[in-house]
Amino acid sequence: MKFELTKSYVFLFFSILSQSTASLFSKFAADAVGEGHILLVVTNSYYILSLVFLFFQAIFWQYTLRDLDLSFAYPLTALNNIIIVAFSYFLFHEEVTFNNLIGVLIIMTGIIILNIKSAKQ
Repeated sequence: MKFELTKSYVFLFFSILSQSTASLFSKFAADAVGEGHILLVVTNSYYILSLVFLFFQAIFWQYTLRDLDLSFAYPLTALNNIIIVAFSYFLFHEEVTFNNLIGVLIIMTGIIILNIKSAKQ
């Protein structure tokens, strides 16, 4: 089976990227607000940006599903976990443990196995 880069794969990429970015902005918002009042949360620019990226994620996801099977596309959204672990380390200086790395490796292995199975069908 020959892989062909279609618009659906581009939309899938942007969906995953938007979801990850929304999560990162949520973390920035949580750090900025701390234990502040709910109004501080909903008016926080990072929180608003996270909602904007969630909106874009939803749009890109709809375009993704027009041409790709849900059973193929959805497992690839697990790449969010890998992106989040990497950016948590670099942006927030969070500890990445051996268990985190094993978990990421298991996720990547699962994605590869699912895609090999899809390619054979």
